[in-house]
Amino acid sequence: MIYNTSRHPIFAFSKLIALGALATLGFAATSSLSAQLIENGSFESWTDGMPDDWTLASAPEPTQISGLVAGSDSAVLMTTGGRISQNIVEAPEQAVLSLTFASSAAATSSARAFSIAIGVNGGIPSINLRLFNTTGDSGSQLLSLRAYDGISKQYVTIAENAFTASVYDTEAGSFTTLNAYNMSINVDYMSETPSYSIAYGAVGGEMTTISNISYFQDATISTVNAVYLTDAGAGCYYAVDNMSLASVPEPESSTFILLGLTLAFMLFLRRRK
Repeated sequence: MIYNTSRHPIFAFSKLIALGALATLGFAATSSLSAQLIENGSFESWTDGMPDDWTLASAPEPTQISGLVAGSDSAVLMTTGGRISQNIVEAPEQAVLSLTFASSAAATSSARAFSIAIGVNGGIPSINLRLFNTTGDSGSQLLSLRAYDGISKQYVTIAENAFTASVYDTEAGSFTTLNAYNMSINVDYMSETPSYSIAYGAVGGEMTTISNISYFQDATISTVNAVYLTDAGAGCYYAVDNMSLASVPEPESSTFILLGLTLAFMLFLRRRK
C-alpha cells in the first residue's frame, strides 16, 4: 500500500510553517524597502548644477564629479562656504545613515574638512561631525573625526588620526589621490539615554565601530528630520557618494517571525477542524 504523506498532519503543518516563513520574509522585505528615506543619495541625478532632491542652503553650489567607488558614476563635491540639505519627511527616531566619502587635508585644527550634520532645529544640528587635522603639523595628511558637544561647547575627538586625506586637483576636476571611506551612523533617540554609534573603514577594508556616543550639539532634537552636508574649511574639499538613510524597522524582525509562525499555526488548527 502506498502511503500518501501529503495528507499527514505533520506534513501539512510543515507546509503551513513554510508559508508562514515566506509571509514573514515578505513583510520584512516590504518594511526594508519602505525604510529608505534619502532621495538621490547616489547623487546620480542633477539639474541646473544641483543634485536633484537636495536644497542649496548656502552658496557656492556643489560640483558633480566621478563616483568614488566602482559602479558609481557620480558623487557630490563640497567646498568652502557651500552647504546642501535634505529634509526627512518621516523623521525617524531610530535610523542608520550610511555613505562613502573622501576628504582633502586640513591645514589646522580649526580648518574642517569633511563635515556632516544630522537632525536640525533652527539651524542648530543634533549631531555635528567633522574631520580636523589634530596633529599640529600643517602638512599632515591624517584626519581625526570629532563631534560637537553642546555641554562643553567644543569639539571632542572620537577617532584620532583614523583617516588619510585624499588630494583633489581643481584643474583636473578629480581626486589625483583617492582614499575613500565607508561610514555608518546609527542614531537612537528612543532609548532612555539617546546615543549613536559610528562604524568606519576604508572602502574594501575592515570596519571599526565606536559605540554609545552621546555628544549632541542640540540635545532637544529627537528625530532625524534633516541631513546637511556643510561647508568645508578654506582650501578644503570633500566628496560624498552612495548615501542612504534607513529607519530601524518597527516592529522588529523577531516580531515578524512570531507573527508568521502564529499565522501558520492558526491555519493549521483551522484546517484540522
